[in-house]
Amino acid sequence: MRRLWVVLFASTLFGCSLIPSKTSGLLGKTPGATKTAEQDPSSQGSAGVKNLSERAEKVTAKAAKGEAITAEWHNRLTNREAFVAYVTKSYQEPAAKVEVTIEPSWFEGFTPLDAKYKAAIDEASKTNRWDHAAKIDDKATTDYFRGFHSGKDGTVDAKVLEVAAYDDWSVTKELGLPVSRDRRVQVMIQAKGETYCRVYGVTVNSKYNGGWGAPYTIGGANIQSSSCK
Repeated sequence: MRRLWVVLFASTLFGCSLIPSKTSGLLGKTPGATKTAEQDPSSQGSAGVKNLSERAEKVTAKAAKGEAITAEWHNRLTNREAFVAYVTKSYQEPAAKVEVTIEPSWFEGFTPLDAKYKAAIDEASKTNRWDHAAKIDDKATTDYFRGFHSGKDGTVDAKVLEVAAYDDWSVTKELGLPVSRDRRVQVMIQAKGETYCRVYGVTVNSKYNGGWGAPYTIGGANIQSSSCK
């Protein structure tokens, strides 16, 4: 049961299982079997964090090539100390219930990532990542993103340099009447305190109620590090 608790908690916190796939006996050890390090919750916790740092290495390699990564991973890798603090705080109560002590050594694999991710951004931002297939300007959409990146309510405080849509609006109708519309747009921002830019694509939506409402977005976005020119 202790082991099941750790697996379930890791899945909830990180969105996937952090326990190596070779582990077996999810519901606990076979009666009479000898307890191994693989079955020990502390070892599982350490292995889980190690797996997370290995994933971070792969994400860093993608970022260096200018490939898109999730905004969540970007935030993790640009503020490692805050991320480690978040993981530790989130894990403390469940870990205590299964008698697991969180060890600072679990996070040693994250330390080199500070320099590696900075180098990845430096490399990626030598190139402008803006996709010139996005050409359609729309003042309402641009104004929306300028307001969104005001730094309020946890949003990224940034200067919005460019906003453009790829296509015209795709309108959804019911009984022949418009209900909503959406289209894909690309945004380039320069966050406060950063020397490089971020380029990301996101779907913009708008509701119809006798006229089209203000644009809004749902969900996260994948970002690329880019030069600003």
